[in-house]
Order: sequence, then C-alpha cells, then structure tokens
Amino acid sequence: LLSMLGEFALKLDSASGSNEQTLFIETVNHIYQNGSYVEMFNFRLHEELLITIINSLFAVLIVVPLFLIGYYITRKIQIYHIDEHLDWVRHMWKRSFVLSVIFSVLFALAKNGTLSTDPIMTVGLTEWFRPFAGLAMAILYLSSFVLLFANKKLRSSLSIFSYPGRMALTNYIFQSLICGFIFYGYGLGLYGYIGSAFSLLIALMIYIALTILSFFWLKVFHYGPLEWVWRTLTFHKKQPMRR
Repeated sequence: LLSMLGEFALKLDSASGSNEQTLFIETVNHIYQNGSYVEMFNFRLHEELLITIINSLFAVLIVVPLFLIGYYITRKIQIYHIDEHLDWVRHMWKRSFVLSVIFSVLFALAKNGTLSTDPIMTVGLTEWFRPFAGLAMAILYLSSFVLLFANKKLRSSLSIFSYPGRMALTNYIFQSLICGFIFYGYGLGLYGYIGSAFSLLIALMIYIALTILSFFWLKVFHYGPLEWVWRTLTFHKKQPMRR
C-alpha cells in the first residue's frame, strides 16, 4: 500500500503539471531516438536518477513481499516433489487465471480513461490495479509452467529453457545491449516508433536467439562468461571453464 501511494504521489505530481510532463516526454523521445550514449547518460544522470532512486525505495516494499511469497510457495509445494502437490498448483492456476483476467481488464479500463475522465483519478486507478494484475499474471505463468513440466511427455521438451536460465546474468546483460542498439540513438533509434505487438515479437526473437546461443555455449563450457566471473569471485578461485 505504501509503495502504491508513493508511486501515485509521483504520478499525481506529473498529472498536475501536464504541460511540463508533455515537454519532458518530448525531450526524452528526442534524446533516446537521436542522442549519443554520452548524451543519454548525462540526461539520465541529471533528470532521471532521483526519480529512479525514489521508485527503487518504494519498489523494495513490493519486491520483498514477492520474495517471501516465492519462498512460501517453494516451501509449500516442495519443488523437487512437485507431483505430490499438483492439486494445489491446479487450484492456484484457476484462481490466478480468474484474478488475472479481472485485474488486467480493470487496469486496461483505468489506463485508457474508461473508468474516469479525471486525469488524476485515472493515474490513481491505473497505479492501484497495476501491481495486482502483475502479481496474478506472474502466479499464472509460474503455475502454468509447473503444470506443463509435470507432464512427463513434455518435460524433455521444456528442458530447453534450462539453458538460458543457467546463463541468466550473461543473457540479461546481452539482451540489454541488443535492445539498446535497437531502440536508442547510438543504434537504430527505434524508441517510440514500435508498438506493443512488434515489441513482443522482438522480445520473442531475442529470447529464441539467446536460448540457441546458450544451448551451444553450454555444450562447450560449464558456465556463461559472467557466471564464470561470478563463481570465480565467489569462491576466490579460478573455476574450470571448458568441459
């Protein structure tokens, strides 16, 4: 609740100064689409750093409970004995599906102004429904994957997802570099020109490409490059890289 109130306060301030917000958005679009890396860095340092820090402080109030929920779920279903808890997972899937539909619809209606024509109320309702929709959908995705993995016929096919997971840090940085080149001015500068559907297609293409790269990389090496660095620093000893 405190997190949502904090986010709402920031949005409320921007809603009350719509002219300043419009000018800021235009500046952001121009720099992201046309600026060099140094220009983008300086802009974010002076204009966005404070907002990011404030949002991060409030985000802790969301992230920590999510960690606790994840811990509770893994303890509840005992992930390595998942077959014994499939009824509970199915129950969670049904509930999260219903809640995902409800909160996603409410979020969409709030965001496009259907629930209220007042801009401040629109911001408030949007920020209120956002975390509930996100949490419900996250549980839906997780329970769906667990149920699919519980199917022994599909389990071997789903093992392909383990490869990008074992190189999560490397892939996270790599996809950031790829998306930076696609969207920002020091690359293709497509920021603001691509809609949601095409963005989803790009995301799927990147994920598929990284999955393939991870698969072949791990056939030769034990770890991803950054995972190797992480493990070496953790154990204070150079880890074996090649298989």
